[in-house]
Amino acid sequence: MTDNNDVYLEFKAVVQDGEGAFSRMVFPGRDEINGAPADWPLATDIKEGHLQPGSMNCRVTSFPDNFNKLAGKGDRIAALDSGQFTPAFEIPREAIKNNRVAPWGPDCNQRMGIAQAWRCVVTNEDTKEEFNAWHVRRIDGTYPPFHGIIELMADRKLRDAHKLENGTPITIKMYKGEQNGTAGQNTTATTGWLSKLKNILG
Repeated sequence: MTDNNDVYLEFKAVVQDGEGAFSRMVFPGRDEINGAPADWPLATDIKEGHLQPGSMNCRVTSFPDNFNKLAGKGDRIAALDSGQFTPAFEIPREAIKNNRVAPWGPDCNQRMGIAQAWRCVVTNEDTKEEFNAWHVRRIDGTYPPFHGIIELMADRKLRDAHKLENGTPITIKMYKGEQNGTAGQNTTATTGWLSKLKNILG
């Protein structure tokens, strides 16, 4: 397999209030889904080491120049739905509790509602602290007004753990994964990626 550890998209963004959609959903942990990578957190819970409920919303202020070349065609973040910039793994729509996004007919995208997850390295530009998180996006899961939003998830409350508040400027490096299999069974080449980072989730 080709090593994609150095292939990433770099976004400039600011932290902002969420819209609430992720707070009602329950995503499976690595102990509940086949094929989840070892650094994906445990099942959703407020306990340490578990996937925390909800997400941290980040409004993109600057997209990378090569975004559409790597991500494919589409409106801003929604271009990732094409699957060209492969995620670390996918989560089947039926494995996400309270997931209301699903195909509505034979003529729509039959992958609607499947969640893609990418590893990210995030920098708090105020403190210069780096930390790891996951960008999770459901295919066709947002309307155009929200196509400038990156949803970050982790095994801890990111705002509390990393001194983040509304308006905090951040840089997000989103790493390309490698897929080998169908939804829920995708893997990523992690050896080089993991060797460069500390405090991997989970």
